[in-house]
Amino acid sequence: MSDEQAATKALPIAIPEYHQSAINMFLKCPRQYMFRYLMGLILPPKSALTVGRSMDAAFTHNFKQKVMSKQDLPLSDVVDAFSSEFDRCSSGTDWNGEDPGEQKDLGIKMTKAFQEKASAKIQPKTVQESARVETDAGYALAGTFDVVDEQDIIRDQKSSKTEYPTDAVSNEVQPAVYDFLYTAKHGKKPKAFAFDVITKHKKEPRYQEVTGEVTEAQTNQLFESINIMHGQIQRGEFQYAPSGAWWCSKDWCGYWHLCKGKR
Repeated sequence: MSDEQAATKALPIAIPEYHQSAINMFLKCPRQYMFRYLMGLILPPKSALTVGRSMDAAFTHNFKQKVMSKQDLPLSDVVDAFSSEFDRCSSGTDWNGEDPGEQKDLGIKMTKAFQEKASAKIQPKTVQESARVETDAGYALAGTFDVVDEQDIIRDQKSSKTEYPTDAVSNEVQPAVYDFLYTAKHGKKPKAFAFDVITKHKKEPRYQEVTGEVTEAQTNQLFESINIMHGQIQRGEFQYAPSGAWWCSKDWCGYWHLCKGKR
């Protein structure tokens, strides 16, 4: 055996690593997952993603220093952080006929609404904390918590066109994934999971807190779904989205022309 062969043989075998966003995508449409994660066809972000990403940057800028200072930054500093990230991402965004200036103004209003209505009551313990767990099923789960507050509540900030359902924590993938990762890393369950939602009302964006606890049954159902997903990926099985799914259309899926819309 050559030295090169021996070195290659000694290298650890990488296992698939799944994040909640990828799991969500596969559960909605396996073929979309194939285009994005296996073929590497990354689409330019839509306006909603750019606004949300810029808000995350602003809140992270504030919360990171708040871990030690226990005080929020001046509102102007947080808005500046939003604007800087928005301007950085703007040129690579697919605006699809939307006015970037209007979207920026809306994002600033939403950022201000969060700072004024929610931020003061949140005292972060960790910000952008990462976790990764290798499972016995041949894959790893990984994720990054926006904020874990001093009450051991995992908090995730969201921007949305509409209010979240009050049972969102029980029905969404993200809370269950993050609950599992936190428990594995810290040896105890988080107290709860909370979505901090700012809805896009143009006149006056609104803040909504949706909090809940992840149950054992929810975690078991999550892993049943991921195990099935992992098996299908390993076998190269990527079905189309369910017939009649609203997200499976030219207007909602950037991969449409490669898939059901292919001619």
